[in-house]
Order: sequence, then structure tokens, then C-alpha cells
Amino acid sequence: MASKQLSERAKRRLRIAAALLRGQGTRVKCTREEFYDQIQTLLGALHRERHATLKALVDWVEDYDLASDAQVPTVSKKQPTAQKPK
Repeated sequence: MASKQLSERAKRRLRIAAALLRGQGTRVKCTREEFYDQIQTLLGALHRERHATLKALVDWVEDYDLASDAQVPTVSKKQPTAQKPK
């Protein structure tokens, strides 16, 4: 597959897919420069059902990551300090 320019989101989704595939026992041996092309080739070779399942998992992980990034505390709460009696 000829290398083409990928968006940062596309690269992130391919990295998520690769991690999920590794978790299922699939090994990908390639150089860093070949990584995205190899993952795209591997995904293209999957059976339709497995591809759909993997896509759903990638969607879920992406949504989970985005939601957790959005949950940043807006106010820092300080614990009250005990004062010594006079």
C-alpha cells in the first residue's frame, strides 16, 4: 500500500487498532516508517466481521480517551488546616 498523508486522528486510531490486535496475539514486525502502511494492510485483510468488531472497539477506546481527557478538575479544593488554640 502506497504511503499517504494521514491525519493525527487516523494515526491515533491505527495505533489503537494495532494495540488491540497485539492483545489478540497478532504480531506486526516492521520499521517505524512502515508501521501505518502495515497496519492498514493488516486491517484490509481481516474478515468483515472481525474488522467490524475491531472498529467498534477502536471507536470505544477513542471515545473513552477523549472523555477522560475532558474531565479535568476546574477548581482545586484545599483541605482545611487545623488551627492551634490560642
